[in-house]
Amino acid sequence: MDPKKYLQQAYRIERKVRLDKEMLESMRAALHGRSVNYESDGSQHNPNGNSVERAILRVVEYEERINAEIEELTQKRLEIEEVIETVPDETLREILKRRYLMYQKWDKIAEEMNRDLRWIYRLHSKALSKIDHY
Repeated sequence: MDPKKYLQQAYRIERKVRLDKEMLESMRAALHGRSVNYESDGSQHNPNGNSVERAILRVVEYEERINAEIEELTQKRLEIEEVIETVPDETLREILKRRYLMYQKWDKIAEEMNRDLRWIYRLHSKALSKIDHY
């Protein structure tokens, strides 16, 4: 895997977490207005439970999945940060951190660092070449 793809892993996981959180909110919204069926006298057992119960279980399972993804994201960000710290030049490290840990756009990085955008591109390329182990 090339250094750029490696560094982009945290962003991809972050996007997945954000999407899954949106899906979870949609699932929760779908629960509102649902009600338990009280017409059963209990003499007949539904092996699958009622629909509200199943929906709540799906929401809980989805929450657990998101929590696992957040843990994965946290670990990946720490790993990427350790790799970035191996770059000897402070300016190059800053560019990598802004891009791959803070997810800043190129023009924002140039603005924050008071540099020309083309210069940021060149420094970024140089920074990637300094990453040799991950």
